[in-house]
Amino acid sequence: MKPDMLSRNSVAEPTRDRTAPAGRAPVRRQSWLFILLATVAGSLQAATAGEAIHLPSGETALLQEVIEETSGEDRVARFRFIAPWVAGTVDYAVVAVDMESLCQTYALSRMADLESPPTRIIVSLAQNETEFAVANPEITQFFESYTLSEGLCIWEPF
Repeated sequence: MKPDMLSRNSVAEPTRDRTAPAGRAPVRRQSWLFILLATVAGSLQAATAGEAIHLPSGETALLQEVIEETSGEDRVARFRFIAPWVAGTVDYAVVAVDMESLCQTYALSRMADLESPPTRIIVSLAQNETEFAVANPEITQFFESYTLSEGLCIWEPF
């Protein structure tokens, strides 16, 4: 192939109709754009888990996962975070403020990403990644539960 032909056949050509084979609709040269957009969207979605979230205490937490479940008539969204700093001696009042912030700012801003709107949000902070619903006494974890009312997280004691 000659070098000048390569530049004329580049993928970045403007979209245009081609002559269609008999009995078929015209082919559009947009498939490369679709593939690019799908790849970028997938990368952005994958980047959500593990993103660093800055907390009021000055510490950070990483999103481990979001689990949606139904418990009776409640729709529950569990936002599970990794925060190695909770392993040390921490003031629970500081942890409580950080967890409420995660609910009010992080979790509420992701309601559109969920399958259906929850009635309750549970926020957890763990020193290391943990398997859901598996007890591990060697890992420090904190949990808080919040009901949703008028677009706000309302703390509810367990």
